[in-house]
Amino acid sequence: MIKAVLNKCVSGLNITSGDLVGFWGFGEYSGEITFNEKLADPTGDSFNGSNLNASTNPLYNLCDTDVVNGNPSGSGYFDGTTILQVGASFPNKDYTIFVEYSTEDFTGDHDVSRTLFSTMDSCTGLSGVSIGLNGCHKPYVEYINLSGQKQIISLQCELGKRNILSFARNSDSDVFSIGHHDYLYDNSSSQSFSTKDAKSGTVDKSSVEYSTNI
Repeated sequence: MIKAVLNKCVSGLNITSGDLVGFWGFGEYSGEITFNEKLADPTGDSFNGSNLNASTNPLYNLCDTDVVNGNPSGSGYFDGTTILQVGASFPNKDYTIFVEYSTEDFTGDHDVSRTLFSTMDSCTGLSGVSIGLNGCHKPYVEYINLSGQKQIISLQCELGKRNILSFARNSDSDVFSIGHHDYLYDNSSSQSFSTKDAKSGTVDKSSVEYSTNI
């Protein structure tokens, strides 16, 4: 994501810029780690001596052969199998995630979803949420309810090739909000969904991973 675009999103939603935990624009990279560009010196400030400081929230590439941050233009490339993990453990239960992406993946396979972010320990996990794009190219949040059934909530907004999305969680009110931000045409939209029926602990798992094929 371009930092100037993120700043505009944060300002438009009245979010304090000082609350920014991480910014990964893929402009600073090294091997299998994408460093947090919130830091003044993303590579230098990510280390204590010769040891990587996990508290700086770098992105760990969990797939040995996949390269997502080798593009000198500063754009991340995702092939559908790459998985990155945010730091050793993400400390916050409340969060807003912004993602800017472009895609040519309009295959018409309406039975296949694309995961962008997940707090689940596996695709069959009972704790956590999965966030992504469904087969109709609409953003969704998926979780398990008290009865053990999968629940999927989707933003009813048609997306294009290039998009800016946000996913926000409020733990006090058990609400997830999904937003589509179209500043060019002043046509942004958002929806909020109650997750009070979530299985205990479902949306409290703190370790955050994400993967994407975009």
